[in-house]
Amino acid sequence: MPPSSLVRSSPPLLARRGPKTDLVPAARLPPSRHPATLYLSNLAPGSRRTMAGALRLCAELLAPAISFEQFPWAQLRRHHLAAVRAHLLQHYAPATANKVLAAIKGLSLIHISEPTRRTPISYAVFCL
Repeated sequence: MPPSSLVRSSPPLLARRGPKTDLVPAARLPPSRHPATLYLSNLAPGSRRTMAGALRLCAELLAPAISFEQFPWAQLRRHHLAAVRAHLLQHYAPATANKVLAAIKGLSLIHISEPTRRTPISYAVFCL
């Protein structure tokens, strides 16, 4: 979990620009099927905590009311990622922004290649 100084308690990024976020909580999945858990399990032990923090920051920015375990990674679309990217570039160091975007892209690659997935996935991360 990222330090509390990284996650600001503010409305979701998309809600600040107009209608409420269109992300809805996903069903709780067992760890063997959870996209973020699958992605993190493929990383070196030293990278897991860092990238987990990056993914938690992304989830908190987009939908603070949705728990990390139920965050709908497969629902992310281009406008979600553009909002995250713009916010990160404005409010964080370039290294932090790149880390979060790399975590999302890595998660997307794992999710795309996951042979047991049952839900449609977004190709939005490649449109950054």
